[in-house]
Amino acid sequence: MGIRVYLPDVRNFNYMEYYIYGFHQLLKEGKIDSLKMEFKTGPRPGFIFKEKARTAKSCSILTRGRIGKISSPDNWYNLEVDISDGHIHRNGIINILDTPWDFGSISDFKSADIFFKCQYPSSFKSGLVPLSDCASIKIDTPIMEEAKKVRPLMLGRPLSRQMDMSIDEKLLKRMCTLRNCRKSRKFNLLAFLGMARDDINIACTHHPHLKRAAVAEWIIDNIPKSKVVFRKPSQAKFMEYYSDRLRQTSPILPISDSRYFSWCFNSYSTINITGLRGSIPFRIVDSFLTGMCLFSDDFYVDWYHKLEKDKDYLSIGKLGYYNLNEIEISESLKILKDHIENVATISNDLRECREYSFNKYYSPSAVAEHIIHETLSS
Repeated sequence: MGIRVYLPDVRNFNYMEYYIYGFHQLLKEGKIDSLKMEFKTGPRPGFIFKEKARTAKSCSILTRGRIGKISSPDNWYNLEVDISDGHIHRNGIINILDTPWDFGSISDFKSADIFFKCQYPSSFKSGLVPLSDCASIKIDTPIMEEAKKVRPLMLGRPLSRQMDMSIDEKLLKRMCTLRNCRKSRKFNLLAFLGMARDDINIACTHHPHLKRAAVAEWIIDNIPKSKVVFRKPSQAKFMEYYSDRLRQTSPILPISDSRYFSWCFNSYSTINITGLRGSIPFRIVDSFLTGMCLFSDDFYVDWYHKLEKDKDYLSIGKLGYYNLNEIEISESLKILKDHIENVATISNDLRECREYSFNKYYSPSAVAEHIIHETLSS
């Protein structure tokens, strides 16, 4: 008997689609023998139609129908994974909660043999998550008591959002073709920033939303051929920082994936300013998927294969939650401006090593293989 993967509840496939598709690819490549997926019914179950997947061996069961009517479970942020190879059987959890120090349900955590944290704090082994030079968040004691079961993973992203593996496959093939195309791109920099809901007030820190607003306005003035998209604040306390200039960059209509990716594929680079309690956004994996080089402040979290400076991203120093007297924003902006002057060359020079990193570590099938290996060897 070979490797068998069972996903007992994939209702929240939207956020978990990257990992689910990775398992599907391993099945298609003959690297696992079976993949079984199920939806658990909730208080508002939808109409589910099942059909056999057209892949080798035994994959149950892709879903069609009114997916939007299916209720999310209370622990929507966890994807349970049962893996066996005929000799060893282990159960794991993939946790996608944005907050690095939040591990969700303690009972779920304790029940798992292995726990993959997509937003794994770089300082996890210390039991603290430092956000600035004078502010740290303590990780709950029950987590640290079983710290050996916690593993870093990486943050994937929704793909087709339809739980249709054939559509996902076509989408990823199309992305591969576009990101490796050598044609010139329209924008030097895509700054897709904003002030998403972030209710947590952390003493002795300076909120990233304020840095994002200042940097976005600076980019408008100083970076030629930039595309700035600044989303409207969802909390009143940030409205005073939402200037008339930033309002002009905020699309009136919701931004579809196709529109967003069209900007990505037409940009040489993108920028990340860490927020949302120190988490990594979709934009990091998006830079790999679309061939943009990435400028980012220093990360608070690690992926299972640590993102490498000057290869996977170009550092612009500390920003995030650091206080203004702890950092030099002007120095970060100078680094960004210096790089942008040669961004087409930099993007082309980094293309090959970033493509290698994506295929070896960050693609859906690579991360799925890592999950299986770590789970069976835990």
